[in-house]
Amino acid sequence: MFDINDFKTAFSSLRKTKAYVITIVLTLGMTFGVLVAMFNLNYQLLMKPLPYSDQERLYLLQGDAFENGKLDLANMYPYPAAIEAYKNNDEFFEQKALVYFGTGIIRDRADAPLVVASYVTPEYLSLANVSMALGRNFTADEGLDFNVPVVVISFDTWQSLFSKDPDVIGKTLRFGEVDFSIIGVTAQNFIEPQLMNPGRSTQVWLPWDYNTVQRNYRAWGYFQINQYFVGKLKIGQSARNVEQAITAKLDTRYKQESVRRTGRDEGIRFTLVSYRQAILGDRQGQVLLLLLSAVVLVLIAAANIINLILARAANQQRSMAIKAALGAQKYHLFNVVLAEILLLVIPSIVLSLMVAMACIILLQQIAGDLLPRLNELTMSAPSIGFAIFIALLLALTFALLVSRQINYRALNNMLQTSGKGVVLQISGRVRQLLIFVQVMLTGILVIASAQILLQSLQHMWKPLGFFTQDIYQVELNSGTQRDSSPAEQKNNVLAIRNLLLTHPKVASASLTSDFPISSVTISPWFSYLSPDAGFVEQKQALLTLVDNYFLEMLGAQWVAGRHFTADGFLSDATEVIVNETFARQLQPDGNVLHKRFYWLNSYKREQPYEVVGVVRDFSLPNRAELPRMFIPQASALFPHLMVQFKPNQSLTKIELNELMASVNSQYKVSALRSMDAGHQVSLAQEMLAAGLAVALSLIALGLAAIGIYGVLSYSMQLRRFELGIRMAIGAGPCAILWQIFKDNLIPVAIGLVAAWVVLAILWWWVQQTSYVLHITAMGWIFPSVLILLLAVATSLLSVWGLIRSPANEVLGRS
Repeated sequence: MFDINDFKTAFSSLRKTKAYVITIVLTLGMTFGVLVAMFNLNYQLLMKPLPYSDQERLYLLQGDAFENGKLDLANMYPYPAAIEAYKNNDEFFEQKALVYFGTGIIRDRADAPLVVASYVTPEYLSLANVSMALGRNFTADEGLDFNVPVVVISFDTWQSLFSKDPDVIGKTLRFGEVDFSIIGVTAQNFIEPQLMNPGRSTQVWLPWDYNTVQRNYRAWGYFQINQYFVGKLKIGQSARNVEQAITAKLDTRYKQESVRRTGRDEGIRFTLVSYRQAILGDRQGQVLLLLLSAVVLVLIAAANIINLILARAANQQRSMAIKAALGAQKYHLFNVVLAEILLLVIPSIVLSLMVAMACIILLQQIAGDLLPRLNELTMSAPSIGFAIFIALLLALTFALLVSRQINYRALNNMLQTSGKGVVLQISGRVRQLLIFVQVMLTGILVIASAQILLQSLQHMWKPLGFFTQDIYQVELNSGTQRDSSPAEQKNNVLAIRNLLLTHPKVASASLTSDFPISSVTISPWFSYLSPDAGFVEQKQALLTLVDNYFLEMLGAQWVAGRHFTADGFLSDATEVIVNETFARQLQPDGNVLHKRFYWLNSYKREQPYEVVGVVRDFSLPNRAELPRMFIPQASALFPHLMVQFKPNQSLTKIELNELMASVNSQYKVSALRSMDAGHQVSLAQEMLAAGLAVALSLIALGLAAIGIYGVLSYSMQLRRFELGIRMAIGAGPCAILWQIFKDNLIPVAIGLVAAWVVLAILWWWVQQTSYVLHITAMGWIFPSVLILLLAVATSLLSVWGLIRSPANEVLGRS
């Protein structure tokens, strides 16, 4: 058992070796802090319950469209299907709700701010255990088909728009031409379920009746994204049985109500996805890989620390011999060693918790939009318990390893021989094992990081295939003009574009229904082309309605054909431009120029559209290129602008609003973003991956360099006499170096081979997951060569002082 004297002795001894203490505390504290942070992240995402009552019974309904047994549209279903699922009086759900994730523009403020909006039925916030700072939640009288203009705002919105005005209840926000009365402010600690994507925080909750989908796409033939039916299953209900029942009913209704093409086998299929699965998505493998990387980092540091502790124990053998001579038994010596290690581990735990907290803050800053539930991430009790348990386990392991190296019988004889001989010495086998372990672990971490880094850099440096400099994406909100005739809307947006074209700060302007780099507020719009008027052989593509300036402004690269003409755009000409991917789908050889196809969504459906151009594919980060088609039309439903400013020129939202007011005061800018900024946002995940890869690699290489040098330096001390004899009989510096390199590089080479084997197994495992990693030869070879050079450099450094000295000096110090 320990006693206080063991700790007093250990503390007194450590006070004399400040560099040793600082090295171990910093090495263990820093690396262990990263491990604790990654454990905390994994616990938060994979184990910690959601902050909602009966969270295991909370589900959302996901729908997919199938055609001839093949998936046609993923994660979307018709608006009426959601309504019927909600209205149906069934025995499946205890509580259910509807939510549509969108945006809204506050039109009664000068800057017309765009806010993140969720359109909900009253039950939605109740399912999330909403708590209110002020006011109340929606009531049943403000539910579906009641059209009551009320709004609940978030705590942050209350703070940013109303400066936390305590009298905010009853004030209004104008969306469209409707003034919505504020009835509640959610509490600061309310945690919204991130069902759509990480980092999306709703600023205002509006009644479901006011969502933009129901006004334009109420038919069964229109499939929508961002709309969800959610509910809490009744106790005893099986999610699989419920989704089968819902599918059977709604698929039948879809086939009955939808006006579809004949001769096609179409249907919809529904799946119940738990809240946890919806929030976590496919990120389980990513966070586990982060934890694994942290474990490897700690193991590299542990190998360093073992070497330092063993070297220190070797220097303490005389004091151990005195203790043994005075009657100390093996367990007494073990207690002294363990006490000293515990005194090193305790401050390391404190430092590791500080480092872990810093990592958590950093993760929240740089990855809040990439990983779910980061807003809930704090230093949890399980993480603190994990830190203490693993630290104590490491301390016990270190102490046991040192104790196993002590020859107790030799200690008793040491004083009788005047302290000559070595009682505790790190054997050659142990030294080689330490080098092997460090090289293997470093190789695993650095090679894996290099593969991730190279893939990320490839995505980051890959040309987009279009221009972004000085081009801004402008989303428009048309207010009450949305209900005017298509001709009037077209005239308005044309007038706005033409006004911009004459502005002294504007180089060009274009009308479009979507942007090449879409923001999260824009939903992709898919449509179909077919070589036959019956649409039997139809092909699906992402549709963008554009004017004659769009592709020219982007600098699109042409495979064949031409731009739209101004006259063709103004007359809604029956022309279409497609990208390479869609051209190959329409015809295997991609030679579709001047071929004619029917467009499903056209009011000129009976007239074929001529392919007048084929453009090269765009290359967006982390996204396979979609088939695309461009039609010369002004979009009434999605009026957007792309504005190319002259160098060093720009316009603010307020200036754009004032300019558009001269055409029609209903038009407001709901979002203004440069394409360069949009590109950077799209690269956020790649930049995070690259940053983590570089940081882990540098830390691992630094630890390995220190650890390998420590082992080799100790080895040189033990071999000083042997090497001195070799030098005395004529061995030159080159011969000594060659011998050292041969001895040291064998465990390094074996360690690298072992790392390759482990990585090959890991790569095979990654291939079975949804994570895509393309390996390259450079990612294997360069880190391996770097580690070999590191081993050569540390070998040279460890023996440099020795080979520069005369043989008699080397022998004299042996």
